Amino acid sequence: MTALDVFQYGEHQVRTVLVDGEPWFVLADLCRVLEIANPSGVAARLDEDERNTLRLTEGNQRGNPNVTIVSEPGMYQVVLRSDRPEAKQFRWWLTHDVLPTIRKTGRYGSDVDMLAALPHASVLRMAADAVEARDAARAQLAIVAPKARSWDVLANASGTYTVSEAGKLLASGGAATGPRIIFGQLHEAGWIFRRAGVWTGYQDKINAGLLVEVAGSHRHPRTAEEVLDAPQVRVTVDGLHALRELLGAAPEIVGLELEAVAS
Repeated sequence: MTALDVFQYGEHQVRTVLVDGEPWFVLADLCRVLEIANPSGVAARLDEDERNTLRLTEGNQRGNPNVTIVSEPGMYQVVLRSDRPEAKQFRWWLTHDVLPTIRKTGRYGSDVDMLAALPHASVLRMAADAVEARDAARAQLAIVAPKARSWDVLANASGTYTVSEAGKLLASGGAATGPRIIFGQLHEAGWIFRRAGVWTGYQDKINAGLLVEVAGSHRHPRTAEEVLDAPQVRVTVDGLHALRELLGAAPEIVGLELEAVAS
């Protein structure tokens, strides 16, 4: 687990932390942005693997130092419960700005100061413009690059993907899976298991090149010592091939979506 990282959304701060290489969010901060009055009630409706407790040790803490944090799937559930019109833009900002930056650098820092200085309406306008640009780019891609919609894109791709990313890719191709339920499906299929609360790949799947375990580390916030994290299980391209056969994803869409994620 790494130290808290704070980013600014309009006038609100949202704290994040990496747990086993995956981003988690402080639930109270999400509820504050979305004007949800009862974070405890929200937490009670989440699955056990979507919530956890974090003990704050940084700064001068007053009152209960324990806060509820939610995983990325838990964050989606919280945002979807909000009836506020701005919830969609908030979710887009989290998924297309904050999360990719955290996964790339291990922290959030890109353009935070600039965005914090802008009026809230300007930030929302920027998010809406980005959505429009993304949709236009996807429409253009569908016209000029139909051959990209092939399994060859997947076969020739490189890199590895988190289990959640693999579930999202396969679901977009028509498989009966998703970023949340794929963990249970892989467990039932004998691909992964829990050890000390952390998903771990079975050795035969690792030996077959379907899964890899990536080691990580972080610096202790007080001692600055290098601390090893539990290895994170990730799916290889060969693993996506096998999961496509197992779960029945359509190759055309999976190939296109994989190219977008890999870039």
